[in-house]
Amino acid sequence: LSNNPKTLDLVFNLGGTYSFSGILIGNYWENGTAPNRGISTFGLQTSIDNGLTWSANLQTVTPAQSTGNIQYIDFGTTYTGVTNVKFNDATHFSNDGSDIVGLNEVRFTVVPEPSAALLGGLGMLVLLRRRRA
Repeated sequence: LSNNPKTLDLVFNLGGTYSFSGILIGNYWENGTAPNRGISTFGLQTSIDNGLTWSANLQTVTPAQSTGNIQYIDFGTTYTGVTNVKFNDATHFSNDGSDIVGLNEVRFTVVPEPSAALLGGLGMLVLLRRRRA
């Protein structure tokens, strides 16, 4: 849409320490007169210390330009022990030259820690054992 995209950084505080392997992202879109103002590309960075230090750019992500749908992006790897995520040097669409950026939704797909999966499995075994007794 735009021949002159703007750049920005978006930082997400995950509210704890998590592992994730992808995101669900909904670029902003309005059917009608408003231009698409979603993100066109961004670099992915993570922090394991609440944003005090950041990883190098882990990969460049190019979400689809939205038509009102949510898109899943699989990173192809799991990032562990993460407290914050940054979309760095994000470019976005702006037909009218404004600095307005919109995301309808961003969800990180959390990967269970091995200890949590082990506890869940043990709980299921206890329930099955009680059922047979």
